[in-house]
Amino acid sequence: MLIEALVLQYLKTKLDMSEIYTELPDTLPDRFVILTLADRGKADQINAATIEIMCYARKSKYEAATLDEDIREAMEEIGGTEDVSYRFGGGDDNPDTTLKMYRYRSYHNLYF
Repeated sequence: MLIEALVLQYLKTKLDMSEIYTELPDTLPDRFVILTLADRGKADQINAATIEIMCYARKSKYEAATLDEDIREAMEEIGGTEDVSYRFGGGDDNPDTTLKMYRYRSYHNLYF
């Protein structure tokens, strides 16, 4: 199972949002989400992955923060779906000086 693909499709469906990507799009929308695989491992026949999710907004820090909250709530509900267990791994606000956009990051630990 490619966990990034599962999370990508889950979030797009759950949030009814198409601006969720695994890499930067060529044209940047006013708000969007990037998810990446930060770590992967396996112990005792259980796969584990840490997904970093970055929420971007051009207009305001508040807009990036509310998008981040929506992501966190949706990710809490992924536990129990598709044989996936979930644990929140932390997060922070961290403006992206390269893209000059507001950004919130969060880390999500998945076991599958």
